[in-house]
Amino acid sequence: MKLIGITGKSGAGKTTLSNLIGQNENVGVIHIDELMEKVKKQKLSGMMDNNKEGEPVAIKKNIRKILYGNKYIFLAYIKAKGILLNPKINEKIKQLEEEGKEVVVIECIYLKYFPIFKQLDKKVLVQRPYIKRQESVLERDKEKNMDKEVFAIWDLPHKRSYYKDDIGSYEYKINNNNDKDYLKQVAKEIYEDVKEISIQDKRKQNFKPYKCKTKKLEIDRNSPKIREEEKTNETR
Repeated sequence: MKLIGITGKSGAGKTTLSNLIGQNENVGVIHIDELMEKVKKQKLSGMMDNNKEGEPVAIKKNIRKILYGNKYIFLAYIKAKGILLNPKINEKIKQLEEEGKEVVVIECIYLKYFPIFKQLDKKVLVQRPYIKRQESVLERDKEKNMDKEVFAIWDLPHKRSYYKDDIGSYEYKINNNNDKDYLKQVAKEIYEDVKEISIQDKRKQNFKPYKCKTKKLEIDRNSPKIREEEKTNETR
């Protein structure tokens, strides 16, 4: 089982790229936000705004300001989120493995603060300009009471630099310029890269050192030839 981690700011294109890689038959995809939404609805519904149908859809704006507006509260929140979701992530990985998946893509904004980050075989950072990200999120989350102010709150950790994308820890740095063909090519390259690692691992697992079988030779000391050689050696 190989793990690919995809991260980047909100609206960067993480979901699009992970789903493109997930089009391969042996690949499973985990969207951590989807796991978190289930937790929020079960345990944090009182902290959330409701949609027109009365269903909880997003954390209230004033609470979000507290969570994202203070460096120490934000980092504590994100780390707690990672610890809380880690068992669910591992459970999902196990489920996908049982389904026959050989590669799992995990995508999340703050993935590097999650315990699973250290287990990733490939780490991918997707980047995109602020305005393009904003447009994408406003369109995507319009049913979740998303507006420019909420998006700006989401982006506070990046703007105030208490969450920085660590470029050096990623094998891939993708600049998403809205070119779908480019993202498809990137997805193909990442998949081929991980597939090659998987093939090499299988070869290592199947490799068995060849053991040369040696036959023990028993010498007949009564052989005329041996006896003659021994006599010769004695006279010397």
